[in-house]
Amino acid sequence: LASCTTSNIVAIDGSDSVGFSTLQTSFPVADNQEFPRIKLRLSRAEDATFEQEISSGLIVVFAGETFSGPANITGNFNLSINAFAYGAEQAINKNTHLGWYLGLAHVNLDLLISSFSQSAMSSESSSNPYFEIFVYKNYSPKFTGRASLVAAVSSSNSLIELDLGLGYQLLRNMEVMAGLRTWSYQYSRGEYQSEITLSLSGPYLSLNLSF
Repeated sequence: LASCTTSNIVAIDGSDSVGFSTLQTSFPVADNQEFPRIKLRLSRAEDATFEQEISSGLIVVFAGETFSGPANITGNFNLSINAFAYGAEQAINKNTHLGWYLGLAHVNLDLLISSFSQSAMSSESSSNPYFEIFVYKNYSPKFTGRASLVAAVSSSNSLIELDLGLGYQLLRNMEVMAGLRTWSYQYSRGEYQSEITLSLSGPYLSLNLSF
């Protein structure tokens, strides 16, 4: 078995194409409909997988287990972000709006790492400052385009989101939106532990309730 030093510990590094789901709502807390507003959001990506090769002399240290190279490991994970935020959605012109929110997000990763002879599983949860900025444009009374950036970052981990979507208004206060999304997740587990770097991309479906 390889000895454990900081120089031979490698990061867990994986990527996959998956589908994302989101449920979110926003509502004013004063007579002004644009500011201030409260936003609640639930987003999740499930059943992501990846494979990683560990070269000879290198090791992955995760959840109390050491995976020594040469070896191939497989990762299976679920990643979610739930946020509570305060902000505004303001008109730039007749058809275009700019929105921003600041708040707190709960980020959770459930990760299983396995090889031919061993496995280890861990749940990593954190409460991170949350920032979101987006632009949306009304193309017709029913159709809306949207581009956004989300960052939930703390001293030990981060989740960055980019998405581009097209929405359709089902009811006065209900919109369904579909598009493409990417998540970049990093988690630093401290000395003598493998860092985690995960990338996800794929289609998303979101149900948006706005009041």
